[in-house]
Amino acid sequence: MSNSNGIITRPVLLTPSGGDLAQVFGVVYNNVKDYIDNADINPFAKYKAVINATKLDTGESATEAPNYWQASDGKCGFSIPSSTSTNSSPSLSTSAWYKLLNSQMLWSYNRPNGTLSTQPYRQNDFDGYDHNAPRPVVGSADSIMLGSDGTLTVRIEMNRGNSRSIQLSDLSINNTSLNNWYIGVLVYLSNSQYTFKTGGRISDNDGDTVVFSNMTAYAGRTVKIVPFLASGQLSQGSGSSSVTVVSCDVAPKNVSIRAYSTGIRVDLSAQWADIFHVRCEYSCNLINESSASKTVTNMVIALYRDNTALATKTVASQTIPAGSSNLTSGILVNNDAYDESAYYHVTVTSDGSVATGDAEVNEYRT
Repeated sequence: MSNSNGIITRPVLLTPSGGDLAQVFGVVYNNVKDYIDNADINPFAKYKAVINATKLDTGESATEAPNYWQASDGKCGFSIPSSTSTNSSPSLSTSAWYKLLNSQMLWSYNRPNGTLSTQPYRQNDFDGYDHNAPRPVVGSADSIMLGSDGTLTVRIEMNRGNSRSIQLSDLSINNTSLNNWYIGVLVYLSNSQYTFKTGGRISDNDGDTVVFSNMTAYAGRTVKIVPFLASGQLSQGSGSSSVTVVSCDVAPKNVSIRAYSTGIRVDLSAQWADIFHVRCEYSCNLINESSASKTVTNMVIALYRDNTALATKTVASQTIPAGSSNLTSGILVNNDAYDESAYYHVTVTSDGSVATGDAEVNEYRT
């Protein structure tokens, strides 16, 4: 019996009071069935209970059936939904983009049901189990700055080094290793303003980066970014019915797209100041991260409903010394009827895009 920091190594013992499974999962059961059915198993661990007809008797090591952990379908114990509907708008519920944005393509863990001939319970599936194994894809940064040429480079953080956890290269879809698939990214602002593109193959050294062109229209906005995997290449904004798309099992993330800047970072926040959604409080902190003073002129702070400006306020010209910051706060008034289905956000713009920002208006809190 051995387990250390949530990692189990052979022999995998089931002794109720002190067995490996009881210690790692924090519950005590008398048989492996109850652990597989009920325990909080980390599905991203490579070595865990999966559906595979291979029978490993107690005392055998899983290494004697080295690929059992891939399961009978190559999906390493996961159900992974897919879609070929990449030509449709995210407004359509059948669209791959709609499903990604609404977390309808996330993976689920398939536990064996104990059928002896096809899905037996195997205690030694947990030989090498890591309770703290990371997921294969983590996501993107919270904020990304556009390049000086209007390009947007999105880097997707991946797990490529933990041998006890599932990595994308371990998975197969339709008998094709995901190592040969492409990493892709969906950038979404609205149903009429979104784009997507694939980068390199998962096996490539740069397979975790996607570079978009002509993205200045997204500057100063908060978008949803969703990474995905594609069986073939997708040019920017161009779908293909011959390409299959699956999720990276990562939920949509709000990401601030910053205009190209020579040193001013904008920290912006906003929330409704009343339950009627009339008064919007904002706080805008300009932080000069460069080595020289910066002057911000014609800075406009605006309240938007989707793409419609409801209120604006112009801030006086200000010079911010290197390494310093300047905080501006105030109230913007919404004189229109509130639409709970709309996206309300506050933006910051200025001459030369020296200072830009975008933040969703949070709900009123007492």
